[in-house]
Amino acid sequence: MINQKNINNVLESWGNSKRELPPNNEVLKKQVMSSIPVEINKTAPHGRAPSLWFSYAFTAMAAVTLVVSYGNGEVSRNFAVSAGSSVSLPTEVALEESYDVDNQNQNEEYYSAKTVRQDSAGETVASGFGMTSTPAPAPDMYIYESMRQTPPVSDLREFIKINYNATLRTRHVADLIGRTEVVVRGFGGRVDSLNSSDKWGHVSFVVPKSKFDAFREEITSMVGSRFVVEQTNSQNLLGTKQSIEANQKQIDTTLVQLKSDRAQVVKNHNQNISLYQTRISSINLEITTLQIEYKQATPTRQAEIIRRINEMQVEIGNIENEIINENSSYNSRISRLDSQIKSYGEASKEVRAQDNNLTEDVATVTGTISFARINLWEMLDTYVPGPFLAWILLALALIAYLWHRKYAVAW
Repeated sequence: MINQKNINNVLESWGNSKRELPPNNEVLKKQVMSSIPVEINKTAPHGRAPSLWFSYAFTAMAAVTLVVSYGNGEVSRNFAVSAGSSVSLPTEVALEESYDVDNQNQNEEYYSAKTVRQDSAGETVASGFGMTSTPAPAPDMYIYESMRQTPPVSDLREFIKINYNATLRTRHVADLIGRTEVVVRGFGGRVDSLNSSDKWGHVSFVVPKSKFDAFREEITSMVGSRFVVEQTNSQNLLGTKQSIEANQKQIDTTLVQLKSDRAQVVKNHNQNISLYQTRISSINLEITTLQIEYKQATPTRQAEIIRRINEMQVEIGNIENEIINENSSYNSRISRLDSQIKSYGEASKEVRAQDNNLTEDVATVTGTISFARINLWEMLDTYVPGPFLAWILLALALIAYLWHRKYAVAW
């Protein structure tokens, strides 16, 4: 044991005596130290990491915003335009726009046939431009009848009436209303009504159909496509046209019949008067003959002649009464026929006027351009699919989550 200890000491002392640094010790030291990665001890931050519930809360609020917006129909303007729905306007503007809807409904009933007036005797007159056996209405009373009917497929004519409505959202309502008024008149149109304010406005117009496409392009180019909502309604008024033509044909036929009836009444009256006058002339001739015979007749014969002359004078009186009745009846019938002919003549003019109105109406396009002021928030909402507030809340939720992850890793 002692020998082993001595050997250890001898070796230790020998090793200590032989220790020495190599000549290039510093160079080797630098090379070795540079190859060893240096680790810097980071001190963990004090306190707790931000809670993840902030991210959950913002996400939940974004979801609620989406649900409420879609439930109330207040989705993004971009979605509304692409879906073809219209932009909601305040009540006063909506009421103004309803004028065009009323005009569209009136177009279907505008072309209507009027019943002609009856004469004072209450004879049969035109009802719906046709003869009827029922008593005529009171004088100056007009009955309007709907002229819409389903046209047969064999009639391929088209009388298309177009109604155009558009809503433009802009930051400069008054300026666009002025430009629209100039555009309407520049395309040969007419401004029927105009309402302008700082936030809302509308222009009701009529333009030629031949210039409608260019007019529409000019109007929609005033703002971006995302800020325009258009609605075009078209209807073929062929049924109305056919009704007008049928009424005109019936009126013309009735007028021809009435004039023929009048000529027949005049002819019959003249024949009756001629017969009455012939009978009177024949009786007067017989009376003259009896008066000549009376001078040379016996007393008995004279008494017979006087009795016969008295009978013929009574007969002449009766014939004259028949003539009076005939004239009275003739005047009454002629008056009624003349009244009906006049009424049907007025009805014919009216139907022709309705035909002209239909032709002119079909050749034009009516409508309304509405304007609504848009703020910057709504402009952003237009370019973002969905409510813009929901996107802000989602961004805050993402920021809260990243913030939580940063401190959670460091912790």
